[in-house]
Amino acid sequence: MNVLHIMAQAEWGGGEQYVYDLAQRQITCGHKVAVLSAPSTGIEEKVSQLACSHFVIKHRSRFNPCSIYHFRKIISQHKIDVVHVNQFQDAFIAVFAALSIPAAKRPRVVMTRHLVRKGKANFLYCWLYRKIHKLIFVSKLAKEKFSTHISLPDIKTPIIHNSIAPSLAAGGDIDYRKQLGLDEQCMLIGYVGRLVDFKGVELLIEVAEKFIEKNVAFLLAGSGDKDYEHHLHTLIKEKQLDSKLFLMGFLNNPANFMEKMTIAVLPSLCVESFGLSILQFMRAGVPTITSNTGAQSEFVKNGETGILVNPTVAEVEQALVELLNDEQKRQHIGANAKHYCEEFLSYDIFFKKTMEAYD
Repeated sequence: MNVLHIMAQAEWGGGEQYVYDLAQRQITCGHKVAVLSAPSTGIEEKVSQLACSHFVIKHRSRFNPCSIYHFRKIISQHKIDVVHVNQFQDAFIAVFAALSIPAAKRPRVVMTRHLVRKGKANFLYCWLYRKIHKLIFVSKLAKEKFSTHISLPDIKTPIIHNSIAPSLAAGGDIDYRKQLGLDEQCMLIGYVGRLVDFKGVELLIEVAEKFIEKNVAFLLAGSGDKDYEHHLHTLIKEKQLDSKLFLMGFLNNPANFMEKMTIAVLPSLCVESFGLSILQFMRAGVPTITSNTGAQSEFVKNGETGILVNPTVAEVEQALVELLNDEQKRQHIGANAKHYCEEFLSYDIFFKKTMEAYD
Protein backbone atom coordinates (compact mmCIF):
# COMPACT_ATOMS: atom_id res chain seq x y z
CA MET A 1 0.00 0.00 0.00
CA ASN A 2 1.23 3.52 -0.82
CA VAL A 3 0.38 6.06 1.89
CA LEU A 4 0.75 9.84 1.96
CA HIS A 5 0.77 11.36 5.46
CA ILE A 6 0.10 15.07 6.00
CA MET A 7 1.60 16.71 9.09
CA ALA A 8 -0.73 19.45 10.24
CA GLN A 9 1.56 21.81 12.17
CA ALA A 10 4.95 23.43 11.64
CA GLU A 11 5.95 22.71 15.26
CA TRP A 12 6.57 19.23 16.63
CA GLY A 13 3.74 18.07 18.87
CA GLY A 14 1.58 15.05 19.62
CA GLY A 15 -0.02 15.08 16.17
CA GLU A 16 3.36 15.06 14.46
CA GLN A 17 4.58 12.21 16.69
CA TYR A 18 1.38 10.34 15.76
CA VAL A 19 2.25 10.64 12.06
CA TYR A 20 5.92 9.79 12.58
CA ASP A 21 5.24 6.61 14.56
CA LEU A 22 2.55 5.44 12.15
CA ALA A 23 4.72 6.11 9.10
CA GLN A 24 7.66 4.31 10.69
CA ARG A 25 5.58 1.20 11.46
CA GLN A 26 4.07 1.18 7.96
CA ILE A 27 7.54 1.36 6.40
CA THR A 28 8.71 -1.49 8.64
CA CYS A 29 5.73 -3.55 7.44
CA GLY A 30 6.66 -3.03 3.79
CA HIS A 31 4.33 -0.18 2.82
CA LYS A 32 5.59 2.76 0.78
CA VAL A 33 5.18 6.05 2.62
CA ALA A 34 5.51 9.72 1.76
CA VAL A 35 5.17 12.64 4.18
CA LEU A 36 4.07 16.20 3.40
CA SER A 37 4.60 19.06 5.85
CA ALA A 38 5.01 22.80 6.20
CA PRO A 39 8.56 24.22 6.26
CA SER A 40 10.17 23.43 9.61
CA THR A 41 13.76 22.59 10.44
CA GLY A 42 12.69 20.43 13.38
CA ILE A 43 10.19 18.44 11.33
CA GLU A 44 12.58 18.06 8.41
CA GLU A 45 15.26 16.66 10.75
CA LYS A 46 12.82 14.15 12.25
CA VAL A 47 11.31 13.03 8.95
CA SER A 48 14.80 12.57 7.49
CA GLN A 49 15.15 9.64 9.90
CA LEU A 50 12.38 7.82 8.01
CA ALA A 51 13.05 5.90 4.81
CA CYS A 52 10.46 7.85 2.85
CA SER A 53 9.91 10.77 0.50
CA HIS A 54 9.32 14.13 2.16
CA PHE A 55 7.56 17.06 0.50
CA VAL A 56 7.35 20.61 1.82
CA ILE A 57 4.56 23.00 0.87
CA LYS A 58 4.83 26.48 2.36
CA HIS A 59 1.21 27.57 2.19
CA ARG A 60 -1.75 25.20 2.28
CA SER A 61 -5.27 26.47 1.76
CA ARG A 62 -8.35 24.37 1.11
CA PHE A 63 -9.44 26.49 -1.90
CA ASN A 64 -5.97 27.32 -3.20
CA PRO A 65 -5.52 25.80 -6.69
CA CYS A 66 -1.75 25.61 -6.12
CA SER A 67 -2.20 23.51 -2.97
CA ILE A 68 -4.61 21.18 -4.76
CA TYR A 69 -2.24 20.94 -7.74
CA HIS A 70 0.72 19.99 -5.53
CA PHE A 71 -1.34 17.35 -3.70
CA ARG A 72 -2.56 15.92 -7.01
CA LYS A 73 0.96 15.81 -8.43
CA ILE A 74 2.34 13.91 -5.41
CA ILE A 75 -0.62 11.51 -5.37
CA SER A 76 -0.27 10.74 -9.09
CA GLN A 77 3.52 10.42 -9.19
CA HIS A 78 3.66 8.14 -6.15
CA LYS A 79 0.50 6.18 -6.98
CA ILE A 80 -0.94 6.93 -3.54
CA ASP A 81 -3.67 4.59 -2.30
CA VAL A 82 -4.46 6.41 0.97
CA VAL A 83 -4.01 10.04 1.99
CA HIS A 84 -4.02 10.30 5.78
CA VAL A 85 -4.69 13.82 7.06
CA ASN A 86 -5.06 15.25 10.55
CA GLN A 87 -7.07 18.43 10.07
CA PHE A 88 -10.04 19.45 7.92
CA GLN A 89 -8.11 22.06 5.95
CA ASP A 90 -5.91 19.30 4.54
CA ALA A 91 -8.91 16.99 4.12
CA PHE A 92 -10.49 19.51 1.74
CA ILE A 93 -7.30 19.78 -0.31
CA ALA A 94 -6.87 16.00 -0.40
CA VAL A 95 -10.47 15.38 -1.45
CA PHE A 96 -10.37 18.06 -4.17
CA ALA A 97 -7.09 16.59 -5.45
CA ALA A 98 -8.44 13.03 -5.33
CA LEU A 99 -11.60 13.95 -7.25
CA SER A 100 -9.46 15.38 -10.05
CA ILE A 101 -7.92 11.94 -10.58
CA PRO A 102 -9.69 9.17 -12.60
CA ALA A 103 -11.81 6.95 -10.36
CA ALA A 104 -9.69 3.85 -10.98
CA LYS A 105 -6.59 5.60 -9.56
CA ARG A 106 -8.33 7.74 -6.95
CA PRO A 107 -6.94 7.44 -3.39
CA ARG A 108 -9.03 7.08 -0.26
CA VAL A 109 -8.86 10.04 2.14
CA VAL A 110 -8.70 9.12 5.81
CA MET A 111 -8.68 11.72 8.58
CA THR A 112 -7.82 11.45 12.26
CA ARG A 113 -9.65 13.91 14.46
CA HIS A 114 -7.38 14.93 17.35
CA LEU A 115 -9.57 17.70 18.77
CA VAL A 116 -12.63 17.86 21.02
CA ARG A 117 -14.89 20.24 19.12
CA LYS A 118 -18.34 20.24 17.60
CA GLY A 119 -18.37 19.29 13.95
CA LYS A 120 -19.51 21.94 11.48
CA ALA A 121 -22.86 21.10 9.96
CA ASN A 122 -22.98 23.42 6.96
CA PHE A 123 -23.42 22.17 3.39
CA LEU A 124 -19.72 22.31 2.49
CA TYR A 125 -18.57 20.27 5.48
CA CYS A 126 -21.40 17.75 5.13
CA TRP A 127 -20.26 17.24 1.53
CA LEU A 128 -16.70 16.69 2.80
CA TYR A 129 -17.81 14.11 5.38
CA ARG A 130 -19.44 12.09 2.60
CA LYS A 131 -16.26 12.16 0.53
CA ILE A 132 -13.89 11.14 3.34
CA HIS A 133 -13.41 7.37 3.47
CA LYS A 134 -13.02 7.18 7.27
CA LEU A 135 -13.05 9.79 10.02
CA ILE A 136 -11.07 8.34 12.95
CA PHE A 137 -11.60 9.72 16.44
CA VAL A 138 -8.88 9.30 19.08
CA SER A 139 -11.38 9.09 21.94
CA LYS A 140 -15.02 8.55 22.73
CA LEU A 141 -15.24 12.15 23.97
CA ALA A 142 -13.88 13.51 20.68
CA LYS A 143 -16.53 11.60 18.72
CA GLU A 144 -19.39 12.56 21.05
CA LYS A 145 -18.50 16.26 20.89
CA PHE A 146 -18.11 16.20 17.12
CA SER A 147 -21.46 14.46 16.70
CA THR A 148 -23.46 17.08 18.63
CA HIS A 149 -25.22 18.28 15.47
CA ILE A 150 -23.99 15.66 12.99
CA SER A 151 -24.95 12.03 12.52
CA LEU A 152 -22.51 9.81 10.64
CA PRO A 153 -22.57 6.00 10.53
CA ASP A 154 -20.35 4.25 13.08
CA ILE A 155 -18.66 2.22 10.37
CA LYS A 156 -17.36 5.50 8.91
CA THR A 157 -16.32 6.99 12.27
CA PRO A 158 -14.26 4.45 14.25
CA ILE A 159 -12.82 5.30 17.68
CA ILE A 160 -9.16 4.27 17.80
CA HIS A 161 -7.39 5.23 21.00
CA ASN A 162 -3.92 6.62 20.44
CA SER A 163 -0.79 4.72 21.31
CA ILE A 164 2.96 5.31 21.36
CA ALA A 165 5.29 3.14 19.33
CA PRO A 166 8.12 1.49 21.27
CA SER A 167 11.17 3.70 20.97
CA LEU A 168 13.73 2.38 18.49
CA ALA A 169 16.31 5.08 19.24
CA ALA A 170 18.95 4.66 21.90
CA GLY A 171 18.18 7.32 24.49
CA GLY A 172 21.35 6.78 26.53
CA ASP A 173 21.48 6.10 30.24
CA ILE A 174 21.48 9.72 31.43
CA ASP A 175 21.76 10.45 35.15
CA TYR A 176 19.61 13.58 35.41
CA ARG A 177 20.38 14.10 39.09
CA LYS A 178 24.10 14.18 38.40
CA GLN A 179 23.64 16.29 35.28
CA LEU A 180 21.69 18.94 37.20
CA GLY A 181 23.75 18.79 40.39
CA LEU A 182 20.95 17.32 42.49
CA ASP A 183 21.12 15.10 45.55
CA GLU A 184 21.12 11.36 44.79
CA GLN A 185 17.91 10.95 46.80
CA CYS A 186 16.12 13.86 45.09
CA MET A 187 12.71 12.90 43.72
CA LEU A 188 12.17 13.96 40.11
CA ILE A 189 8.83 15.34 38.95
CA GLY A 190 8.58 15.15 35.15
CA TYR A 191 6.59 16.92 32.45
CA VAL A 192 6.82 16.31 28.70
CA GLY A 193 4.82 18.37 26.25
CA ARG A 194 4.55 21.67 24.47
CA LEU A 195 5.47 24.72 26.52
CA VAL A 196 2.23 26.64 26.12
CA ASP A 197 -0.02 28.24 28.71
CA PHE A 198 -3.01 25.93 28.15
CA LYS A 199 -0.93 22.87 29.05
CA GLY A 200 -0.68 24.15 32.63
CA VAL A 201 3.04 24.94 32.57
CA GLU A 202 2.69 28.06 34.75
CA LEU A 203 0.44 26.15 37.14
CA LEU A 204 3.26 23.62 37.50
CA ILE A 205 5.68 26.43 38.31
CA GLU A 206 3.32 27.59 41.07
CA VAL A 207 3.17 24.04 42.40
CA ALA A 208 6.98 23.88 42.44
CA GLU A 209 7.01 26.87 44.81
CA LYS A 210 5.15 24.74 47.38
CA PHE A 211 8.03 22.25 47.46
CA ILE A 212 10.93 24.66 47.66
CA GLU A 213 12.06 23.21 51.02
CA LYS A 214 11.65 19.59 49.91
CA ASN A 215 14.18 17.31 48.22
CA VAL A 216 12.22 17.46 44.99
CA ALA A 217 13.04 18.85 41.53
CA PHE A 218 10.73 19.62 38.62
CA LEU A 219 12.02 18.79 35.11
CA LEU A 220 9.98 20.17 32.20
CA ALA A 221 10.86 18.80 28.75
CA GLY A 222 9.47 20.39 25.61
CA SER A 223 9.62 23.51 23.50
CA GLY A 224 7.37 26.37 22.58
CA ASP A 225 7.29 29.90 21.24
CA LYS A 226 10.57 31.71 21.97
CA ASP A 227 8.79 34.62 23.66
CA TYR A 228 6.85 32.27 25.92
CA GLU A 229 9.97 30.28 26.78
CA HIS A 230 11.68 33.58 27.70
CA HIS A 231 8.67 34.42 29.87
CA LEU A 232 9.00 31.08 31.66
CA HIS A 233 12.72 31.56 32.29
CA THR A 234 11.99 35.01 33.73
CA LEU A 235 9.21 33.61 35.93
CA ILE A 236 11.46 30.84 37.26
CA LYS A 237 14.17 33.36 38.09
CA GLU A 238 11.74 35.77 39.78
CA LYS A 239 10.40 32.97 41.97
CA GLN A 240 13.97 31.85 42.77
CA LEU A 241 13.33 28.35 41.46
CA ASP A 242 16.56 28.08 39.45
CA SER A 243 17.76 25.12 41.53
CA LYS A 244 14.30 23.57 41.81
CA LEU A 245 12.75 23.73 38.34
CA PHE A 246 14.57 23.06 35.06
CA LEU A 247 13.49 23.58 31.44
CA MET A 248 15.11 20.66 29.64
CA GLY A 249 14.31 21.73 26.07
CA PHE A 250 13.00 19.53 23.28
CA LEU A 251 13.99 15.87 23.63
CA ASN A 252 14.31 13.93 20.40
CA ASN A 253 13.71 10.67 22.26
CA PRO A 254 11.98 11.32 25.60
CA ALA A 255 11.61 7.65 26.61
CA ASN A 256 14.80 7.61 28.68
CA PHE A 257 13.85 10.85 30.39
CA MET A 258 10.38 9.62 31.26
CA GLU A 259 11.43 6.34 32.83
CA LYS A 260 13.86 8.20 35.13
CA MET A 261 11.11 10.30 36.69
CA THR A 262 9.69 9.51 40.14
CA ILE A 263 6.29 11.01 39.30
CA ALA A 264 4.82 12.66 36.19
CA VAL A 265 2.54 15.70 36.35
CA LEU A 266 0.58 16.83 33.28
CA PRO A 267 -1.88 19.49 34.50
CA SER A 268 -3.46 20.50 31.19
CA LEU A 269 -6.01 23.33 31.37
CA CYS A 270 -7.59 22.56 28.00
CA VAL A 271 -10.00 19.80 26.97
CA GLU A 272 -7.66 16.99 25.94
CA SER A 273 -8.79 14.64 23.18
CA PHE A 274 -6.42 11.99 24.51
CA GLY A 275 -2.92 12.76 25.83
CA LEU A 276 0.08 10.98 24.33
CA SER A 277 2.53 12.13 27.00
CA ILE A 278 0.28 10.71 29.70
CA LEU A 279 0.21 7.38 27.89
CA GLN A 280 3.99 7.34 27.44
CA PHE A 281 4.63 7.97 31.15
CA MET A 282 2.11 5.26 32.04
CA ARG A 283 3.76 2.79 29.69
CA ALA A 284 7.08 3.52 31.41
CA GLY A 285 5.50 2.57 34.75
CA VAL A 286 5.69 6.11 36.13
CA PRO A 287 2.79 7.12 38.42
CA THR A 288 1.10 10.02 36.67
CA ILE A 289 -1.00 12.92 37.92
CA THR A 290 -3.10 14.55 35.22
CA SER A 291 -6.09 16.81 34.96
CA ASN A 292 -9.61 15.53 34.33
CA THR A 293 -10.28 18.11 31.62
CA GLY A 294 -11.00 15.77 28.73
CA ALA A 295 -10.69 12.18 27.61
CA GLN A 296 -8.06 11.31 30.22
CA SER A 297 -10.65 9.36 32.23
CA GLU A 298 -11.09 6.95 29.29
CA PHE A 299 -7.73 5.36 30.12
CA VAL A 300 -6.64 6.82 33.47
CA LYS A 301 -8.54 4.98 36.20
CA ASN A 302 -8.32 7.31 39.20
CA GLY A 303 -6.29 5.79 42.01
CA GLU A 304 -5.48 2.69 39.97
CA THR A 305 -3.64 3.60 36.77
CA GLY A 306 -3.08 7.26 37.61
CA ILE A 307 -4.39 10.23 39.58
CA LEU A 308 -7.04 12.55 38.12
CA VAL A 309 -7.32 16.07 39.56
CA ASN A 310 -8.88 19.39 38.76
CA PRO A 311 -6.11 21.59 37.31
CA THR A 312 -5.61 23.75 40.39
CA VAL A 313 -2.47 24.34 42.44
CA ALA A 314 -4.13 22.96 45.57
CA GLU A 315 -5.27 19.66 44.02
CA VAL A 316 -2.03 19.02 42.15
CA GLU A 317 -0.05 19.78 45.31
CA GLN A 318 -2.19 17.43 47.39
CA ALA A 319 -1.85 14.58 44.88
CA LEU A 320 1.91 15.10 44.73
CA VAL A 321 2.28 15.07 48.50
CA GLU A 322 0.32 11.81 48.74
CA LEU A 323 2.50 10.07 46.14
CA LEU A 324 5.78 11.48 47.42
CA ASN A 325 4.97 10.20 50.92
CA ASP A 326 3.78 6.75 49.84
CA GLU A 327 6.28 4.64 47.90
CA GLN A 328 3.96 1.63 47.91
CA LYS A 329 1.20 3.67 46.26
CA ARG A 330 3.64 4.94 43.63
CA GLN A 331 4.70 1.40 42.79
CA HIS A 332 1.10 0.16 42.73
CA ILE A 333 -0.12 2.87 40.35
CA GLY A 334 2.99 2.64 38.14
CA ALA A 335 2.72 -1.14 37.76
CA ASN A 336 -1.03 -0.98 37.05
CA ALA A 337 -0.52 1.76 34.45
CA LYS A 338 2.17 -0.21 32.63
CA HIS A 339 0.03 -3.37 32.58
CA TYR A 340 -3.03 -1.46 31.34
CA CYS A 341 -1.07 0.06 28.45
CA GLU A 342 0.39 -3.29 27.43
CA GLU A 343 -3.00 -4.99 27.61
CA PHE A 344 -5.33 -2.40 26.06
CA LEU A 345 -3.32 0.42 24.48
CA SER A 346 -0.42 -1.34 22.78
CA TYR A 347 0.85 0.02 19.49
CA ASP A 348 0.12 -3.30 17.81
CA ILE A 349 -3.59 -2.89 18.62
CA PHE A 350 -3.59 0.73 17.42
CA PHE A 351 -1.77 -0.12 14.20
CA LYS A 352 -4.05 -3.05 13.35
CA LYS A 353 -7.20 -0.94 13.81
CA THR A 354 -5.76 1.97 11.81
CA MET A 355 -4.80 -0.21 8.85
CA GLU A 356 -8.28 -1.74 8.94
CA ALA A 357 -9.71 1.79 8.67
CA TYR A 358 -7.77 2.26 5.42
CA ASP A 359 -9.70 -0.59 3.74
